[in-house]
Amino acid sequence: MRKVQNVTQLKNESEEIMTLDKVIPLYAEHKAEEKRIKDLVTKENTFLKDALRKEAQKSKDGKANSTAGGYTVTLSIEDTSTMNEEKLIEWLKQNNLAKGIVKKMEYVDSDALENAIWNGKITEEQVADMDQCKDVGTKEVLRIKKCKEEK
Repeated sequence: MRKVQNVTQLKNESEEIMTLDKVIPLYAEHKAEEKRIKDLVTKENTFLKDALRKEAQKSKDGKANSTAGGYTVTLSIEDTSTMNEEKLIEWLKQNNLAKGIVKKMEYVDSDALENAIWNGKITEEQVADMDQCKDVGTKEVLRIKKCKEEK
């Protein structure tokens, strides 16, 4: 594999070297290498997520990690659920709670909804029942970092 030179290195070595004739082939090589590396990283990412997913699902905090070669990789499963506004509006109307919360253009005023919950206008049971209005989702986040060296 050829060592990658970047354009700034070319420019610093000599202004003559920085020509289209030199940079175009370098760019083409770098783009090909970038695609090859991106494909490798995608495969490695998939492997790591698959390997850590079961462990993360078993844990209470939805996280799993593993350490090898001086690196720690962590997988966390994060809740990305959001309220489906149309369902929530219908739910608020059915429960006679829309007044002051659902606006004329029929959107949920989040501040008014939060205020109604905090002030007890919407009971805990009703808040729990509101879950049917959520669009449930998750996303997996994979992070890798170099381990700290022990002193």
